[in-house]
Amino acid sequence: MRCLAIMAVGMLGDQLRDGPLLPGVAENYALWRRLTKEDHGAEINIAYLTALGMQPSSGAGEAVLEGLRDIAIGKRVAKRTWNARERSHALCTLVRLGGPAWRPILLRVMADPRLDTDVRRAAFITLGERAEDYDAEDRRDLVRSWDAALKASKDPLTRGLGLIALARVVAADLRDADGGLVLRTTDAGRTLTKTVQSSAQNLRGFAVLALAIALRDCEGDDRAVVKFREDAREILLEGLARAEGNAERQAPFVVAAGLAGLDETLPQLERMATEANQDQELRAFAAVACRQIGKAMPSTVHALKRAVADYRLGNLRVEAALGLSFLTGDRDAGMLREDIERRRYTHSHQIGHVAIALGQMGDLRAIEPLSDLLLDGKSDHGARGAAAVALGLLCDPEEKPSLSRLWEDVNYPARSAAMHAALNFF
Repeated sequence: MRCLAIMAVGMLGDQLRDGPLLPGVAENYALWRRLTKEDHGAEINIAYLTALGMQPSSGAGEAVLEGLRDIAIGKRVAKRTWNARERSHALCTLVRLGGPAWRPILLRVMADPRLDTDVRRAAFITLGERAEDYDAEDRRDLVRSWDAALKASKDPLTRGLGLIALARVVAADLRDADGGLVLRTTDAGRTLTKTVQSSAQNLRGFAVLALAIALRDCEGDDRAVVKFREDAREILLEGLARAEGNAERQAPFVVAAGLAGLDETLPQLERMATEANQDQELRAFAAVACRQIGKAMPSTVHALKRAVADYRLGNLRVEAALGLSFLTGDRDAGMLREDIERRRYTHSHQIGHVAIALGQMGDLRAIEPLSDLLLDGKSDHGARGAAAVALGLLCDPEEKPSLSRLWEDVNYPARSAAMHAALNFF
């Protein structure tokens, strides 16, 4: 619960406040002091590192950046040694706060198979996440070194994360005014399409999602862009059709259809989401994919509302609630508030999804039941932590990021992009 509360504080780091310091300076140093004052244990240390990475980069001082660098490369900081997971999060936070100037350290880490797997994975993830920070030539040079780094990775998960990061670099390039340089001058498109067709099952799911991420922003009439768009759409549509009847094989293609916005799959996805005899997890994936594709389609909203109203559906119902929260406002939040008030779920991940859906809907009437859940010592710690996250999404405290007085003094709903993007951490 402390971990999620710390990250909820991190979400509030972008809020405007008066004072003599640049935005984020006080918060950066406060979080850094707490992190280095004592060893809180890996989970809480990682929560502090994550919250630190959510702060404005303008507040990152050299002492903090150098400390993060030393943790990431394995040096002792604050008189202690940091484990691989802590180092991986320190690396991500370093680049989020420090910007493109720290790219060389990522490239070295990504290409060195002797380093800890967690740290190398973090390098791939962060390069993909920060792809928008680089210009077109930097992205091209980055991609040209990617194949060697992927081949040096024997671990399927590391290779899979590398493929998704590569797709994010391609997508960032396609969003540029003169997009397509990476597809025209590197083998990135061929790497993404061929990996879906030739990789082993344990890597194919990552390859499918990576292809969808790159396809999502693939517009324009450049020959290389057109070829990639046609090849990628054909591969994803054919894969969805061929995997019919096999939920495990079909699941990544269902998620990919939503990510890529493949409109022609919407009837099939809505059928999957509403068929009672369908695999329950696949139904949940289909429900979320529907909301990604059909944001303006009443039939999609209706299908999700039907799922939310059916308490027999368990996991599907809470996945549908999360999907519905992206499509509608607080007018549809009443049923979900009752879930929190009456503690209808015993599993923390279920009530957590409902809590975060309420936070996403922006329903200020949910503050009281969420605050009650946060303070309820009898509830599961995971559920209470999710309530803290939901309150972080929903509300902006009066002066500085602290959740301690949310239930006493809430002044306005927070609508910042940073808070909503923070859902990606969960």
